[in-house]
Amino acid sequence: MTDSTFINLYSIPPLLCATLAFMLGTFALICNYRSRVVQVFSLQCIIIIVWLGFYAILYNFKPNNLTENFYRIAYCGISFIPSVFFHYICEFFGITQYKRVYYVNYSFSLLSSLLILQTNYIVSGLYVYFWGPYPKAGPFHLHYLTIFILISLCTWKLNFEQYKKAKSNSAVLNQIKNITLAISFFSLAVFDFIPNYGIELYPFGYIPTSIFLLIIGYAIIKYKLMDIDILVKKRIIYSSVVTILSIIFVFLVILFERLSQNILGYKSMGGSIGAATLITLAFFPLRNRIQRLIDQLFLKGTPIEIAEQNESLRKEIVNAEKFKSLAILASGVAHEIKNPLTALKTFIDFLPEKLDDKEFLRNFSRIGAAEIDRVNKLTNDLLEFSKPSPPRFLKTKINELIEKALAMLIDIFLSKDGIALIAGKESFGVSKMKVLKFQASLMEERA
Repeated sequence: MTDSTFINLYSIPPLLCATLAFMLGTFALICNYRSRVVQVFSLQCIIIIVWLGFYAILYNFKPNNLTENFYRIAYCGISFIPSVFFHYICEFFGITQYKRVYYVNYSFSLLSSLLILQTNYIVSGLYVYFWGPYPKAGPFHLHYLTIFILISLCTWKLNFEQYKKAKSNSAVLNQIKNITLAISFFSLAVFDFIPNYGIELYPFGYIPTSIFLLIIGYAIIKYKLMDIDILVKKRIIYSSVVTILSIIFVFLVILFERLSQNILGYKSMGGSIGAATLITLAFFPLRNRIQRLIDQLFLKGTPIEIAEQNESLRKEIVNAEKFKSLAILASGVAHEIKNPLTALKTFIDFLPEKLDDKEFLRNFSRIGAAEIDRVNKLTNDLLEFSKPSPPRFLKTKINELIEKALAMLIDIFLSKDGIALIAGKESFGVSKMKVLKFQASLMEERA
């Protein structure tokens, strides 16, 4: 509240907190707008915006009837804080037996709002403090504050009861721990009622409220609080937090520059620029440390560490692909070796019965040698494959390549079904010798 053209610096922190509430509430709705618990949480964020946003703006105005009326509207928002929080806890844990209780709570908030807007029982004018005007407590304000605290204590009790029940479920337990911690900090904002009684204590409720919002945001990212998944949207929150950090850093520089101007008494533009530069350099290490903390919280490491982790993951993926290729190659090689061995074993099984059959022995000698050459060629090909060599491009006839592929498929079919028939499944009407002769003819053509 000044005649200066500059904004009241005491209004900046609560305004930033209201901005944070707007961003988090909007983000939660975008991610999971159909969820009842998200809707109630967003309502709590709206109340924080009305409370701290209006307060931040009104700090810049002189006390008059219009200022007092807007303060009354902001105070109505405060009246809904415990009722909405009790409702939020009930929705979060799926508790339905307390519906009448939070209807009663909302009735208290509505009645309090009517008294605030229409009478002087709860708010009865404005004090003027060093940071600006502030609501004055009316004759019924202590009764109002008592009910306000009782509802808050009931919320605490309900949350603690659910905490004891959820000890066996680590995921839910972590969510409850963060909610409990957030409520613990948020409850410290009750000290903002002290200036209502004529005690000139700067209202710092924006600090525990900001911590409350940051804890809720952390729980959303870390534990998917309120069933909000941040796989894609995590970067948005990170960028928002970094932006808020940068804004706070700029305002701190402006604030300390103004304080330095009042202490040292300089008025020139050059002096302001020099002081701002020195203050920026002084605050830069602190900003870097906070930035590293945010990187660890959201990105699990600094950009350099993340780049190293990505490179390591890329190498692991490449190695995994190599092992997969080796497995496929080994399977193919085993199959290619098994085929000639199957043919050799077939001939060897019939050899005792066919020692006097010259045609059989002639086929056995020719086909056996061909299959051994085939295995030998496959082994040589593997040895050459294992040696690094530049690619060789050769002309080939596509027809011959297709015929060889078809012959290999027929060979595979016979190695599975034909040998099974030789093993004893003659009910299909295929004799052992027919299968053997067909396989021998294929071997001759390939030779």
